[in-house]
Order: sequence, then C-alpha cells, then structure tokens
Amino acid sequence: EEEKVEEKEPVDTTKEELSYELEAPTEETKSTEDLSRAEEIYQNVISNSDVQDIIESHGDTTEINLQSLNASTPSEETKKEVEEPKTEEEPTPREFDEIDKYIESTGLDINKVSEELKQLLSESDIKLIEENYEILRSLYVSDEAIYRVVNKHNYLVDEDLNKKITLLRAKGISELKIKDMFEKEESKLRSNVDELGESLDLVINEDGKITDENIYKIDLDKTQYEENIKALEEAGYDIEEKEERNYTSVIYSSPYVSKDISILKDYLISIIKRNSKYALSVFWKNPNELVEDIDDLVEAGLENILETNPEVLEDKSSELIRRVKYCNENGHQIYVGEDKDAYCDYITSYIRFQEKLGNITDLPELETRKNNELSKISNNDYVASLVNILDNYYKENPEYSKFNNEIEAKADNIRRTVFTNINHEDAGKYTYKIKGTYISKNKVDRNLDIILESLSKNNQSYDGKEKEIFLTSVLYNLRASEDTLRTITGECLNQGGNK
Repeated sequence: EEEKVEEKEPVDTTKEELSYELEAPTEETKSTEDLSRAEEIYQNVISNSDVQDIIESHGDTTEINLQSLNASTPSEETKKEVEEPKTEEEPTPREFDEIDKYIESTGLDINKVSEELKQLLSESDIKLIEENYEILRSLYVSDEAIYRVVNKHNYLVDEDLNKKITLLRAKGISELKIKDMFEKEESKLRSNVDELGESLDLVINEDGKITDENIYKIDLDKTQYEENIKALEEAGYDIEEKEERNYTSVIYSSPYVSKDISILKDYLISIIKRNSKYALSVFWKNPNELVEDIDDLVEAGLENILETNPEVLEDKSSELIRRVKYCNENGHQIYVGEDKDAYCDYITSYIRFQEKLGNITDLPELETRKNNELSKISNNDYVASLVNILDNYYKENPEYSKFNNEIEAKADNIRRTVFTNINHEDAGKYTYKIKGTYISKNKVDRNLDIILESLSKNNQSYDGKEKEIFLTSVLYNLRASEDTLRTITGECLNQGGNK
C-alpha cells in the first residue's frame, strides 16, 4: 500500500509521519480529541482534488501522510485571493459617487451631455471614453456630432471606433471625408466594423474601388437601389455603367422610380436625350408633381418639347413656360429653325437663358388654376360637387393611380358622346384643342376615371350629366383666364356658359 501511494504522491520518509485512517469517524472511535482531529483531516482530504485520484484508486481506508495533505490543502488566505482576484482596470462610473464627476474626469463638457448620453457613459469604461474622445478631437469632429446620440449609439462609447477609422484609412479615405462621415446624423459609421466592411465591399464590387467621391454609397439603402434597377431594366432602360455612376444618388435613393416609369409609359414619353443618354433626374419627382408638370407643358402648347428635350422634366415646368412666354412677348426666338423641331438652348436651360438674355427678374406670371371658381364660372351647382370629388381625391391620394378597365370604358364612352357635339381637334399625341385652348388628354381621362369611380362607389347615377362630368375633367387644374374658361364651358354645355 505504501509503495503504491509513494508512486502517486512522493513523501519525505526522513521526517516523523503521522497517519490516519481515511474513514468517516464512527460511534466506536469517538473520543473527544481523536474525533475532532479525524473529522478535520477527513474533511480536508475529501475536498482536495489531488487526493481524489488516490481515493478512487485505493479506497476510503488509504493512509495519507498528514504533512502532504496539509501542503496540498489551500490556505484560507489563498482561497480569498482566488475568490477575489486583484485588478488594476480603470474604474467604471458605478465606483464614482457622482456620475457628473466621472464624466468631467474624461474631459467632456457636462453641460453638453444629455441624459441619454449620460446613461451610455455611465455604463462604459473610462479608458474607452477618453481614447474615443481624443480620436474624435484629432479629426476635428464637431461637438454636436461628438455628443449626439442616434438610436442609442454614441461614438464616445463605440468599442469599434478605432478599428473603423483604421479600416477607412486603409481604403484610402481622406481625413476630411472621415470627419464628414462623423458629422452626418445617419452614418454607416454607427454600425459595427464588420457591417462597415461589408458596405465598403459592396461599393468596391460595383465601382471597382472606394474613394472620397463614392464613399457616400455605403449609407444608401441597397434595397431601394435593387428595386429601382429592376424597374428600369423591366421598362427597357439600358443604362451604361458610367451613366449609372453619374446618377447614383437618384437610382439608390428615389422612392418614385417605379411609379414615374408607369406615368411616362401612360403618356408615351421617352426620356432619352439627344445625346442618347437618359434624363434620369426626372425620377426625383414624386408622381403627382411629374403628372402636373407634364400637363402644364402640354396645356402651354409645348407638347413637342417632351419629345425633343425630355430633360426639361428634371426641372419645374412652370419656369420653362415663363421663359417661353417672356421670349414670345419680347420678340426672342423660341425655336432654332423654321421647322420648329428644336428649341433654343436658352429655353431649355435657365443658365443659358441668363447668359443670353441677362438676369431677368420679372418673368411673366402664369395664369392661376381656378378650380374653386368653376362652379361660379359655369353657373352650375353640379360642377361644384364634381370639383369637390377631384379635390378630395388628390388630397387623399398623393401618388398617381390607375383605374380598372370598367371605369375606363365608361370614361371613354362619355368622352366620345361629348366630342360628337363640340368643336375640338386632336392637336398632338398628348393634346386636345377646344376653342383654341390646349388640353391634356391624359388629364381629362384621369379626371373622368376619378369622378366615375367616386360616383360608382356611392351608387350615384350620372345619367344626363355627361357634359358636366366632361367639362369638369377638362377645366380642372387648367391655367387659363376666366374668359377662356367661360368659352370652353359654353362649348361643352352648348348653353353659352349657362345650364
């Protein structure tokens, strides 16, 4: 037995040994001193992991050298050190009596710290805060950006801050551009370093490299971009890579691309410019604004400019119409030649207009829309109720809508019925002409659909009211004088303006 024990646990046999049986004390062995001593050794032994191997190998009656056991059993002082390890880490705010003192100890201005930021700082490490603050100050990031909290994130407590800046520098992004990224309220810098890296890789895959010029793409919504690219491809837009880069912002960000494409299709308008490039900035316009601008150009007698210079839709149509009106009133050319197939560049471009004719500040005003006066002008109360239907629809439906085939068939029937009795002509692909006034075909059709849809939903008959419905659809939103409106009213109602 002793030889086996010595193989496992060497013992100094030159010293006096004291051994005890490794057994729980029994009633027969309970003398006062022996019992106390035996219990102490017994408890020490069975709790010592180094002895467990011996117990398992030799049984509970193995004799253990007391000196060896004492050497193997951790002292109370050692236990305390294990349970409560010493640390030299920086203190956290919880160890400060006052959070304000903690914040001020980092060098921050307590007066600029919001309650939300104070909470974030109180949960962070003082060393991290100090390091991040020093980094931000070295980049000359503004106090506003430093103290700003967005979606419970602040750069002062960002554990990846240094890694993200290192990554951007490694990609060749300038210090000034990095600073600009911090200044933005919504920035990919607020994500973790892995997400930032993925966003950088996406841009590199698309553009071939990441630079100060295209770094903004990492903040763009990739989902919107994919939807827009799909809509453009399905509509037959073959956009070159360089052209896509030039219009990255609209392709990535505009929520109107799909609906605007539908409008252009309904109007049969192509946005291919003379240089065979696309006027993609058109897609910044919300659908109703785009529709209104197209109708204004058509009703100003400028339908053909939509074919020759579709890029004019990138700007507000009213300004172009005012330039045309000014040139007409002051004897300036509108067209390049007698064929009238090309407009002068100072008509299509405000910059060229200023260069050619000077800074004209008193361009002619356009006629106002007189929707609220149509009932009075037509002397017809039913027209007032129809105007109210259109007003409510456009107010509640800020985006362009289309209607079902049944409604469109009814609208077509009304249009054909009225047209058989009034003096009109087709003045172009998009234009009617009634008593010398240009009217947008698509506007009339759309307003007819809206009115008939509303009447149908409310189970209201329109028998005998076809002329009023058509008249309201024509005059609504038309920029014309009262005299012009009365002339058209008389023609449509065959009553000289009265019903």
